[in-house]
Amino acid sequence: MSTAINLLPIEFQKKGPMFRASEILNKVLMVGYGVFVFFLLVMVGYGIYLKTQVNAKESSNKNLSSQVGALETTEQGLVLVRDRLKKISGVYAGEKVSNRLTTLQQFDSLVDSFTEINQVDINLERAQITAKASSSADLVKFMETLIDSNLYKAVDLESFVYTPKDGFTLSLNLLE
Repeated sequence: MSTAINLLPIEFQKKGPMFRASEILNKVLMVGYGVFVFFLLVMVGYGIYLKTQVNAKESSNKNLSSQVGALETTEQGLVLVRDRLKKISGVYAGEKVSNRLTTLQQFDSLVDSFTEINQVDINLERAQITAKASSSADLVKFMETLIDSNLYKAVDLESFVYTPKDGFTLSLNLLE
């Protein structure tokens, strides 16, 4: 066994209740210091964890921002396509009205002077004419010419008026 050799004079030796309180206090401070270092390491680790989370969220945010930019570009392209489709449908509608006008001109060339066409209204759905006939025989000739021409698949009589002064006035919807 080893013996402890103390070269300090006796008055410097540790002894008594103050020495024991000092040793207990020293041990408590060492444990407190260890707990402090442990919590310090935990806080540093938590700070590193938060930093990596922030970096991940920033990269996700940049990725989403680039996707939003791409979608905005796509949306602008779709708006342009929609506008072009509207213009194309307007052109087709104009062609349809033009075809109705051509058909109506063909019919007008078939009608003799026995009937007077007063008003023509052409839109996308139909053509509407208002005509006057002075006698029932003229009215019959007009209707026979209209039906025999086969230019229209349906003829709807919208109004029919007779006055002794003007004769017969009728309004027809012509469907191609």
